[in-house]
Amino acid sequence: MKINRQDIKYFISNVKRRFPEATEEEFADHLANYIELNPACIDVNGVAREGRYYYSTVGYGIFSLFGEKYRMGRIEIFDKENESGYQVDEGIYTMPFEAAS
Repeated sequence: MKINRQDIKYFISNVKRRFPEATEEEFADHLANYIELNPACIDVNGVAREGRYYYSTVGYGIFSLFGEKYRMGRIEIFDKENESGYQVDEGIYTMPFEAAS
């Protein structure tokens, strides 16, 4: 995942101009709202840093009689120096369905 730094730079200058007395909490709220309303500032497929390790995710949906409430998945960590082709470590995540979509 890679963040478009020009979008964030523009946002920061805009918030400083419009709300010069904003506290850190208010600034964080403005930033979160901006990212939620402008998801194009995040390139999900972009590479943030070149390095030895990389990851991939496998997502699962959890269904019940009440509908889909949570999303779960597995995060697989790979090592470029490991020639086995298998992940070197893995973890899981769980989040509310609303946040996942």
